[in-house]
Amino acid sequence: MAFDARWVPARWRGKEPPAGLRGSPVNCLVVEWPQGREAALQAKQAGFAVVGDLAGTQDAPAAAASAREAGLVAAIGPPELADDFVLPGAPLGGLPRSGRWAAAVIRECVWPAIRLGNR
Repeated sequence: MAFDARWVPARWRGKEPPAGLRGSPVNCLVVEWPQGREAALQAKQAGFAVVGDLAGTQDAPAAAASAREAGLVAAIGPPELADDFVLPGAPLGGLPRSGRWAAAVIRECVWPAIRLGNR
C-alpha cells in the first residue's frame, strides 16, 4: 500500500521520532531513505506510518527495495520507478499524468504565504 488518505505527513530529519508529535494530528513521517534508516525504524516502532524519500539516492531501485523490506508504508522516488509502493516525486512538469499510484509528490514547490500588516 503506497497511499492512505488518512495520513497527515511531516518531513522528519531528526535522529529519533519527535516526542512532541505524539498525540498530534501528524501520523506519518517522511524520512530520507536510506540515510534516515534508524529514525525511520524508531518512528515505525512509535506508531507512525513511515515513508522513505529516495531523493539523492545513488541506487534508487535498491533503496526502494530496502525500504519495502524494512516495512515502510511507501517510498517517494523517481517517476520511472512509480508503482504500488513507490510514489512518483518530481517537479510538476516532470510528473507522469497517469499510472498505478494514488498520489504523487510535487518537488521544488514554494509554500504559499500570507503577508501580514501593510507591507
